[in-house]
Formats: sequence, C-alpha cells, structure tokens
Amino acid sequence: MAERRKILVGVRDLIDSEILGMASFKESEGVAGTGDAKCVLSCQCFAGRKHEGDENGKTSYRCGILTFIEQDPLIFTKYELVYSDVRISPSQKESLSDFQCSPSSVIVGRHHKGDENGQTYYYYRDIWVKKLLASDHTKIKLSCEEPDKKECKESAGEWMQSPYTEDRFQKYRAMTGRKHVGDENGKTYYEFKMFYFEVDEKGDIINPNDSE
Repeated sequence: MAERRKILVGVRDLIDSEILGMASFKESEGVAGTGDAKCVLSCQCFAGRKHEGDENGKTSYRCGILTFIEQDPLIFTKYELVYSDVRISPSQKESLSDFQCSPSSVIVGRHHKGDENGQTYYYYRDIWVKKLLASDHTKIKLSCEEPDKKECKESAGEWMQSPYTEDRFQKYRAMTGRKHVGDENGKTYYEFKMFYFEVDEKGDIINPNDSE
C-alpha cells in the first residue's frame, strides 16, 4: 500500500488571534435584534458557545478560522480549503431542535428569536480541499474523526467548546452539531469535529471514495 500522510484541519488558538469572541447578546433577540449570530468571514466557523439564564439572558459565541494544523510552514503554498456558499437548515422549535452537519460541513451561524417555543435554524458551509497548481483542479471533501460530544444545562453559563493540545499549543475542533431539549433548565448537547485529508508520497490528495 502506498504511503499516506494525514493532514488535520481544525481551528487555531488565541496565540494566533484566530479564536474571536462574539459580543454577547440577548438570546431571544440575536445580534442587533435580527435573531442571527453569524461568523463574519467565509473561512470561519463556530468553535464555542455560552448561554446564561433564560431567553432574556446573554449568549456568546467564539468564531475561529479553519486552517491546516500542520508544522510544515509551506503547507499553504500546496493546498487550499474551498468553502460553499452559506446553506440554511430547516427551521425547528427550539425546545425540540436537533441539528447535525453533514460530513465535511461546519456550523457558521444560528438564528433564533423568542423563548424555547421560538424557531431555530442554522447556517452552515460545506468544505473541500484542493491541491494548488494541480492540472485537474479537483476538490475533495474532507474526512472527519469521531466527534467530541459535550453537554450542559442550557442556562449554566459554561463555555461549550472542544480544545486539544497539538505540539504544545491549544487548538479547537469545529462545532458541527447542537441539540436542545426543553427550556433553559433543559440539557443542550454539542458535537465538535476535527477534519483531515490524506496525501500520497507525491503530495497528491487521496480521494477517500476511491477503491484501493
């Protein structure tokens, strides 16, 4: 079997100024009364969320830049992440809401107005990787590792995120799912994932759907 090398795709840490805290807002209103909370840049995704109290309490998100978690300083001259336009999930009642991204997708925003009886939907993007300067311009969907699952009481005011240490530096997994049951005293469940792709000895991206 040909030699393979795994390249991780995750969210960088505070040292690189790439985990940005969104200003807190009233949960029942969203940012500036729009009901929305969204990442600004196409290369960003949600990396953490915190809510305290009921629908009149404050909610905050952390947005981070998706990037290659790789020691090779020339990695950005070899490969590029490609993002879809923002997609929108079906709307659900917040007290019964359950959204998980499809593989190779990340949450980039959420819309909610009102209390637990109000409607919630999510903004997300699909992600691919392509090799720069390749003749065929093929883009390949990312693979993902097993999700890291977190849960908390919705009103607890705890940051829900998934940090890990790589080469002594703290990185984060991307938020890919959220489920909430009941009102502010109910449980909220989160999923965070690390993505990756594999390359062969020539540096060509291996399509995981190709048979050996």
